[in-house]
Amino acid sequence: FYYISIGDIKKIPFTEWEYIPVKEIAEPLDVYVTPYDSLTRALKLMDEYNLDELPVILNNTLLGLIKRAKIEFLIQTEYSKL
Repeated sequence: FYYISIGDIKKIPFTEWEYIPVKEIAEPLDVYVTPYDSLTRALKLMDEYNLDELPVILNNTLLGLIKRAKIEFLIQTEYSKL
């Protein structure tokens, strides 16, 4: 699996986007979570690898992405209930 961050995209002038193939800026990404991993694990991996999202993979199939902002929103929502 490969990953392109917003930072990677921002490095490329908008006028060049049409001519830059994704494969030229995509980085291999060996870190991911499965549907069975905890949200805590996902956050730890995001912190460790400085990512804002992680792929969710099962049996070598990409199921989707989990985003830091969504996890943080859930945390804030739960704390506001206390």
